[in-house]
Amino acid sequence: MRCGDTYARLAAGFRVGITTVYRFIREAIDLLAVLPPMLERAVTTVRKKGA
Repeated sequence: MRCGDTYARLAAGFRVGITTVYRFIREAIDLLAVLPPMLERAVTTVRKKGA
């Protein structure tokens, strides 16, 4: 997605439907959203907040 590909282009490239591409991307985002932050990111965030 960061390359600017549309759902239609991704669907054609992987030979699946546009709805399938949308669902796969949504599922991947949902999975990544629940992952805990990496230690380095957490330390950086704490430093920025001054805690």
